[in-house]
Amino acid sequence: EIVYQQIADVYLIRAQKDVSQREEWVAKAVSYVEKALLLNSKDIDVAGVHLFQDAGSFELAGDLSKTGRCAYYERARKLLESRVPSLQGDQLTLQGKTFPLAPLRKENDKILTGVRRKAADAGCK
Repeated sequence: EIVYQQIADVYLIRAQKDVSQREEWVAKAVSYVEKALLLNSKDIDVAGVHLFQDAGSFELAGDLSKTGRCAYYERARKLLESRVPSLQGDQLTLQGKTFPLAPLRKENDKILTGVRRKAADAGCK
């Protein structure tokens, strides 16, 4: 999953730099994010950290794309919203360590609000 996400990141960087082939690089990035999502396991990714990263990739794809902007923002929104239940409660214990969920929840809400705003500004439904 992480490897596919990293490949997607490389394609998104290429899309930022290569305007003439931007849509092609964005499409390739999105295909790798989709592959990463297929490997996502709620048993391993209990706080949805990988989902958050995938949502960020979709958000950036929306920022860069002219043809798929609304679809990518929608995908980012859905991933961020799907993460909300895993962030309920005060803390999460993994491998004997305790992590507070409030900062993750706050960050997720902030990014979700931004994605919704970008979609509205782009005229997405």
